[in-house]
Amino acid sequence: MTTGTGGDKGSGGVLGSGGVGGVVAGTGGIVSTGGTPGTGGVTNSGGTNGTGGTTGTGGTTGTGGTTGTGGTTGTGGSGMGAGCGTTSTIPSSQYNNGTTIPITVGGQQRRYILNVPTNYNNTTPYKLILALHALNSNDKSVYSEKYYGLQPLSNNTTIFAAPNGVQSSGTPCSGTGTGDSGCGWPAGDNNMQLMDAVVKAVTDNFCVDTNRIFATGWSYGASMSYEVGCERPLGGPTATANMGGPRYRRLLGSPDERQLQPHHGDRLLRLARNPRLGAVLRQHE
Repeated sequence: MTTGTGGDKGSGGVLGSGGVGGVVAGTGGIVSTGGTPGTGGVTNSGGTNGTGGTTGTGGTTGTGGTTGTGGTTGTGGSGMGAGCGTTSTIPSSQYNNGTTIPITVGGQQRRYILNVPTNYNNTTPYKLILALHALNSNDKSVYSEKYYGLQPLSNNTTIFAAPNGVQSSGTPCSGTGTGDSGCGWPAGDNNMQLMDAVVKAVTDNFCVDTNRIFATGWSYGASMSYEVGCERPLGGPTATANMGGPRYRRLLGSPDERQLQPHHGDRLLRLARNPRLGAVLRQHE
C-alpha cells in the first residue's frame, strides 16, 4: 500500500518590534499560522481475495479384475522306472526286429518280443503296452500285426512287448513262425509271473513311465489282459481289448475298478464298474 506523507511544518511568526520612543505602542508580530495539515496516505485496499482452487474430482472408480479361472487340474506326474538314465543290458540286436528274447519264469524258458521307439532317450519316460496274442497265435503274430496296429499310431511314445503263451499241457509255446496251434493262456502255468517278469525286465532296462503301463489283446489274449488289469496294478493299466475268451468270468466280484472296452466279432461286451458289487458283465447283440 502507499504510505501517507506528513503535512508541511508551520513556520514561527515574525517577532514584533518595540514601539518608537515608547509613544507608539509596538505592534505584535504576525501570528504564526500552522502548517498545512498533512494529507493521509492513500488507504491500502486489500488485495483481491484469492479464489479457491478448482475442487478435485475423484478418480475413475476402478473395475474389479476379471475373475481368474482355476488352473487345469494337474495330472499325476510320470513314474520314473528303474531304467531311466541307465544303459540297457538288453542288446539292440534283440529288439525292434522280431527277435524273441528268452526269459526264465518258474523254472521254464519263456520268451517275448520287444519294440522300443526308434528315437529312444533314456531320460524320457515312455508308456509300456503288453500286447497278448489270441489262441493258436503267438508273439510273432502280434509283432507282424504291429501290436494290433497300435505301434504306427504311437508316434514313438510307447514301448511294446509281446509275451508268448503256453500249450494246454503247460509246455511253453515254441513256434518259430507266425501262429502256433494250441498256444494260448490257460489258467495257471505261470502266466501272471511271465507278465511280471516281462514288465520288470523292460522297466529295469528302459525308461518307462510306471504310471502308464497297459495290457491289451485279442480273444484269448484279451482274457489274459483282463487278468493282468485286475491282478496286477502295474502302475494302473487299462485293459482295452477285443475279447471272447472265457476268463472274463473270473473278474466278476473283483474289488478292482478298471476301464475296459471289450468286443469280439459282431458282439459288443461292456464291462460296467461298480465299487461294491464289482464288475458286471452285460452282453449286447
